[in-house]
Amino acid sequence: MQVKNLLDWYATTWIASVTRLSFFRELPQRPLKSAIGFALVSYILFFFAQTMFFSNQNASEFQSFVVAIQQAAENDKELLASVQTVLPFLFFISLMISRTIFLLLETTLLYFVLKIFHQPQKFVQLTKLTLHILVLAELINQWSQIVLPQATFSMLSLSFWVLLVVVLLQQQKQPNSQS
Repeated sequence: MQVKNLLDWYATTWIASVTRLSFFRELPQRPLKSAIGFALVSYILFFFAQTMFFSNQNASEFQSFVVAIQQAAENDKELLASVQTVLPFLFFISLMISRTIFLLLETTLLYFVLKIFHQPQKFVQLTKLTLHILVLAELINQWSQIVLPQATFSMLSLSFWVLLVVVLLQQQKQPNSQS
């Protein structure tokens, strides 16, 4: 029953964050734990979707990496099996660390920019906002990697800041009375 409630909560939160800008105005009343949970569940789903997509593709980057591992471990089949088991988890952990650093830097930058323009907000509120926007930006980034695999730049930062500006301008236009 808890899994059904979790999936229902996730689907409701996802649909609201994509379809209603008022969702972002209501974020200050929501707990930080909810925003972190939403981001974690989203990244787990992104990871599984990306793993399934790239396992069906013949990506040259992954092939060269696998060939290098196979050449290094030709004589040691146990090493090859352990690397194949651990590698996806290491990829997921490194992705989470890089996105956490990205989020920390971007939220800190946003905090100081808003303070300079005399529109200060609490760091926790900005963290909740940027967590939800990061999930949407990551979705755009994942789609751009699928549609444009030869692109030399990441859409993550660009889509993050465009979405953030849209949401902040919308909040400024229609401020929440409880903020």
